[in-house]
Amino acid sequence: MEKDSKAKIEKEIHELMSKVDSIEEKYIENKIEESTYRKWKNIYSRDLSGKKIELEKIKDVDDKIALSFIDNIKLINEIDVIYDKSSPNLKQQLVNLLFSENIIVTTTSIEPLFLHPKIQFNYLYFRELDFIKITI
Repeated sequence: MEKDSKAKIEKEIHELMSKVDSIEEKYIENKIEESTYRKWKNIYSRDLSGKKIELEKIKDVDDKIALSFIDNIKLINEIDVIYDKSSPNLKQQLVNLLFSENIIVTTTSIEPLFLHPKIQFNYLYFRELDFIKITI
């Protein structure tokens, strides 16, 4: 949705810039009066400035999301520590998040029937853990 919003704003900026160019061209060619030029130049410039601010806000949000992701992806390497320190409710949420479907729990291991696609890239690491058995 934000991607659509960003593309829409970028399109609107392009259209406003075209309008500014057009009004300037008409003024240079003496096709419009100075008062008309100034009126529309001010309107388009104001709208253009507002759209640029909107676009910067979206880019700032995108940057914050990316930085948050980078900061938090490091936690995957500390999942065992996080799990150990978590409450039973949070432990259950972590297991549900990571394995998302049924798992077989024995006294010595966890065998997921499905590994969440977001962490499948790391399944070799999980296979190395003694208590998680993964067969993909």
